[in-house]
Amino acid sequence: MLENTVIKVRDQEHGWKVINWFKSQGVDTSYVDADHIFSSESRGDALFYYGVIDGQFENWGKGYVGSSRVRIIELLEEAVNEPELNVIL
Repeated sequence: MLENTVIKVRDQEHGWKVINWFKSQGVDTSYVDADHIFSSESRGDALFYYGVIDGQFENWGKGYVGSSRVRIIELLEEAVNEPELNVIL
């Protein structure tokens, strides 16, 4: 179940992989359009976690994600082709 689950986006390329992975899991990612510039820690942005919290997919800040009810997972390179693979941090 992906409710209250997010992935930290490293950069623009990784952001698209994260979006495609969530799509492959049946998540409505229409919040992100084709021109989306991904927030990322490397850019110094504050809202660099992307995922589903309380039924809504979008990008989230570290403070909000720090809640104990939110799982942070890491998208492994293998998960891009095999969506069931991920690691819970």
